[in-house]
Amino acid sequence: MKTTAVALAAMEVFRDKMGKGSSDIAFSNVLALLTIGQHAEIPVAHVEKALGLSQAATSRNLTRLGPGRPGEPGMHLVEQYEDPYDRRNKIAKLTPEGREILRALDVRLARLLKVATND
Repeated sequence: MKTTAVALAAMEVFRDKMGKGSSDIAFSNVLALLTIGQHAEIPVAHVEKALGLSQAATSRNLTRLGPGRPGEPGMHLVEQYEDPYDRRNKIAKLTPEGREILRALDVRLARLLKVATND
């Protein structure tokens, strides 16, 4: 399935699971979540490289997917912590809520694939 179809399905899952306020989810937020979800833990620099985003843009995405910032609550789907071997680096991983979003996405994609192959 193409990345665009997966991302669009993920946006639907976001809206279903997160409810009100999730309609402003950015495509780059979805791609960041999918990238992080492919790993148990991933250096934030690798997320930047995978998405082709600047450090600032990646930070904004992970802040939105994480705890947010004052006045702008986050989604609590991703957490970051300092790399214990190199304090200059950050590591990102999914929270239990983030893993639930990806499980729901897997179910949605399986249904879409079944419909597409039955036609």
